[in-house]
Amino acid sequence: MKLLAPVGLALAAGFLLVGSIVGCGDDDGGDELSRGAPDQDLVGAVAPAKPHVDYVDVAGVREQLGLPRDQDPALPENSEAAPSAEHLVFSNVASSLLVYTPRPRPGPLAETIDGASVSAGTTPRLVSADAVAAVRTSQPFGQLAARLEEHGYERRGDLVTSESTDAFQPFFPAVADGGDGLIILAGSAEAAEKALETGGANDSAASLLDDVGGVVRRVDVPTPQRGCVRSIAVGQDLDPALGEIVVTVANEASEEAFVLDDQPDPEDHPNALVAPPGVEFQTVEADGDVVRANFSYELGAAGGAIGLIDLAFSMNEVYRC
Repeated sequence: MKLLAPVGLALAAGFLLVGSIVGCGDDDGGDELSRGAPDQDLVGAVAPAKPHVDYVDVAGVREQLGLPRDQDPALPENSEAAPSAEHLVFSNVASSLLVYTPRPRPGPLAETIDGASVSAGTTPRLVSADAVAAVRTSQPFGQLAARLEEHGYERRGDLVTSESTDAFQPFFPAVADGGDGLIILAGSAEAAEKALETGGANDSAASLLDDVGGVVRRVDVPTPQRGCVRSIAVGQDLDPALGEIVVTVANEASEEAFVLDDQPDPEDHPNALVAPPGVEFQTVEADGDVVRANFSYELGAAGGAIGLIDLAFSMNEVYRC
């Protein structure tokens, strides 16, 4: 099992550009984070009980960045024309889907999946035999399967598989047709078949994605549980540049226990965790077993919510029990 850490680094690098191309929200609070439940069939395809889920509303990202509806997130190779700042951000956002990740050489899926046709995707950010990612696309599965066959995959009805031992990552040796444009990317044929049989939303981390808004969302359910923290969900928009963090705990939540701060006073908050530059918290509120923190971000935010969740589940935690 491998966690693709370079994906997070690429996202952070891409979001450094965001502040220069979109605003950080109105000072009067007129802007709001976009809402709406993610594609339930899409996120439900992710293997159950995975502790980490990323979701990208690819169509929404294009719209917020002012890109064409058929913009391919993959950056052009050997082109004399430099990609726009918006395209660079789009490419880095899409890289979390494990298909468009930075790579030393093209992989079968990157060459096969028509990025211009993808409207949404989700992934556990893990490469393992039981890992499942998924995309929603208008690309016909028959076309996709035929292209994968050119890369050595073998087709069995709605499933194409590869016996390759290529160590290149990310590598999904099984790709399946879930119907209605749902494409399953799996670490094994067994995992793909299980995802097709299960379908729909589940009670794993995927079901927590609708706790937050934004076109980019992420959920972590720490295993084993980190102190009293049961889960952290984050979400962010690109325009307006807003985000939120939702922490669910095992007991009564406390605003004071949320230690991430944009301008902590060393005397009042000696144990505070300093937020990346450019992040500004508007509100931090506790209700029952949940703490919800809303923020804006700008140039230097190092990934906005995406950067913050990496920070929260690396060496430090944003909530101290």
